Amino acid sequence: MIQTGICKMDELLHGGIPKGKSLIYYAQPGVDYGIFGLHTIFNTLKKGGKGVFIVNSTTPNNIRDTFREFGWHIDFLNNDFVFVDAFSSLIRSHSDEKFVISNPDNIEELDKKLLDLLRNSPACTVVFESLSTIMDLYGEKETIKSVKGWNEIAKVNGHVMIYNFTAWAYPRETLDLIKTELFNAVVTICGSGEYVIFSKYLGISKLDWKKEPEKLPQYESGYIMNKGIVTPWLEYEINGSLVNIMRENHAFECPSLL
Repeated sequence: MIQTGICKMDELLHGGIPKGKSLIYYAQPGVDYGIFGLHTIFNTLKKGGKGVFIVNSTTPNNIRDTFREFGWHIDFLNNDFVFVDAFSSLIRSHSDEKFVISNPDNIEELDKKLLDLLRNSPACTVVFESLSTIMDLYGEKETIKSVKGWNEIAKVNGHVMIYNFTAWAYPRETLDLIKTELFNAVVTICGSGEYVIFSKYLGISKLDWKKEPEKLPQYESGYIMNKGIVTPWLEYEINGSLVNIMRENHAFECPSLL
């Protein structure tokens, strides 16, 4: 079991994420949520595990700088933590990373290198900086096919797969597939406010390693059916590296995503 390092999140996930399982953070555009994946991979490393971080929206050094800003020291973890750099080639920049995607024009190189890495690595936590960016670059059909392959290898080899996804205006069938079929768990993240996000909320909308939603503590089955999630919405705020869970909000709705 891999814990996220955020106590309330691990409670909602019934202790964390079992090895071989996948989880996606499914977020409304404009809501800050990248901290969750960073917490999970650092918590893995802190407890002696191994991690892989696939960057495709910024450089690996920017991610390293973020860790340092949080006071999370990873420089001594070179043997346990690797980046797959799928960004530098997009901006025609040199990369010193061990794993570099040199051809950004199609998904084949990324797919092959990830599959090889997953097959040949001990069980680890794998975080994708942005699945939506991969989808924008390579297309929905190709990306979905690759995700299925990555998750299948992860299941066999005991990896934990964490994906960040921003729910832009993709076709409804693509969004429905992501929310219901591709992943073992879905954490839905929304915000309140039309132009400016004033408050941020998260809720578990899928969790296949806990089959009895009616047994979740004090959650009414009607609430589950009507709101589309199996937990109450939790309002949260981010303060540096801290994720503060502030309160439950049973009245909040996020209809644009559910």
